[in-house]
Amino acid sequence: MLCTPKGLEHCGKANFSLIVKNKHTSKALPDAVFVLQSNCCPLFSIKSGKDGVMKFPRMCPGTYTLALTRAAEGYKLCGQLPVLRITPKGNLRIDGKTRRRLIIFFEPLEK
Repeated sequence: MLCTPKGLEHCGKANFSLIVKNKHTSKALPDAVFVLQSNCCPLFSIKSGKDGVMKFPRMCPGTYTLALTRAAEGYKLCGQLPVLRITPKGNLRIDGKTRRRLIIFFEPLEK
């Protein structure tokens, strides 16, 4: 079950997108599903489109984590998902760097 903290839709400044791609070909991958969480509370689920892009709504300042709930068909996640930090000025920070988009790479499952 997803929870929606009061005022979430009104306090946000940051706006970013996540792109799902094949690690080897950079081809966009549709149908990957992630859940954005805050303090271990799932906020919402989001799915990659045909272009591999997921656009998140404007987010409140804070620290968020992503959880993969379904990989693109025939693929597995490469590495770990980063912690997302939204600053009071509305910047998305990942590993100390400001970003407007985040690319998550997947690799084909071994057959």
